Amino acid sequence: FAALILWEAGTWTKLAELQHHNLTVTRMKFSPDSRYLVTVSRDREWAVWDIPSHSLLATSPSKAHSRIIWGCAWFGDSSSFATVSRDKKLKVWDEDKSEGKASWREACSRTFQSSVTAVDISPRGLILLGFETGDICIVERRGDVIELLSSLPRHQCATLTINTVQWRPGQGKGEEEEMMFAACSDDNSMLINTVSMALKVAHES
Repeated sequence: FAALILWEAGTWTKLAELQHHNLTVTRMKFSPDSRYLVTVSRDREWAVWDIPSHSLLATSPSKAHSRIIWGCAWFGDSSSFATVSRDKKLKVWDEDKSEGKASWREACSRTFQSSVTAVDISPRGLILLGFETGDICIVERRGDVIELLSSLPRHQCATLTINTVQWRPGQGKGEEEEMMFAACSDDNSMLINTVSMALKVAHES
């Protein structure tokens, strides 16, 4: 098993050892409300953990992707999350309470031209994606459709695989004209970009 160790950062006390995945855990993210932890793995599955009880809450109904899952990120409401994979897909999973127990179902997906290796989601729901090719784009979920808002010009992207993308913390809750993000790549670069929110307005008009 690939174990996760949960620590209390204030006292550096070990709280729990979480076991589910059969292969290396590639990414983990706490939900914005700190209630859940989602983990993804080389075993092509995701797992959602309940933080207060340190227990496994839900797992993929089957292999969530056909290839290794590289990244995950929560939406601002802490009820939906996204996963990205070497199978070139972005998938969004919505919480499903119809069965009387916590579970998540695939709500929508989009296939790209290359492996998706990194993901982050702003408080307003803008999905930032990094790719194996070094490219970066921004998409948005609209119901059961994922729409492309903007692809960064090639000269603003990396030359090798994007490992991590991150919106700047504390932004995206108001009506900023611009938002900033960072991306790290296998080419040893860290890219910092500012995106105009006009891209979203122009797309909607």
